[in-house]
Amino acid sequence: MNMDYSIKKNLLLKSGFIVVIILFNASANALPVTINAVGADWSNVVGGAGTVDFIDSDGIAGNEEIRWGIPAETEKSGYRFDSAAPPALAVETGEVFTLGNFTHTNQPIWESISSAQLNITTSLMVGGFMLGEGPFTFSFLHNETSNACEPLPDCANDMVSFSNLITSDSFLVDGIEYTLDLIGFSVGGVTTSEFSTFERQTNTAQLQAVFRTTSIPEPAPIMLLSLGLLSIVLMRRRV
Repeated sequence: MNMDYSIKKNLLLKSGFIVVIILFNASANALPVTINAVGADWSNVVGGAGTVDFIDSDGIAGNEEIRWGIPAETEKSGYRFDSAAPPALAVETGEVFTLGNFTHTNQPIWESISSAQLNITTSLMVGGFMLGEGPFTFSFLHNETSNACEPLPDCANDMVSFSNLITSDSFLVDGIEYTLDLIGFSVGGVTTSEFSTFERQTNTAQLQAVFRTTSIPEPAPIMLLSLGLLSIVLMRRRV
């Protein structure tokens, strides 16, 4: 009699845990993300002494290009972002993909910037839902080298690097929280956190990114788990 009760109790406990685990695992399955469009807007530029130009050259809201400096010759230095979408791009969560092209123009100038912020907005489809998300905000550090060095261009590489990467927005789909993170610059198939451009030249890198996910427990599984734990306590007391 006691043995039958013990067996039944163990089966009930195991079944309860299996149900809870299945529910949690079901909610943790992230869906693929289809990126239909990506918008860019530069902001919060530090430095430049009032020489910064914000440029919208594609007619879409947002300044995808900035230029700065007092030209020592004919042209300002600058950053530009060109989206990889459209066409639509389907990616799995955790899969590294190209968000767009980052172009750096290095010209002999005075009054350089030291950092700038790139704000990314997206048009996405996740699990059949159309979403407009963002801004996802990323900071770039700029290291402007001296114009008075020889021989050019080798001595005057300007450096661009990531500062503290800030993901300022996230979105929730079916109990899964999605964020967008930058991985680095890809140049010649090699991805790094910084890249350089010779004086009087323009250099383009692919910005590599990834969607990361975090499972947010839903009320129903939490309630079931609580009831399961309560049942365990009550059964132990009866024993």
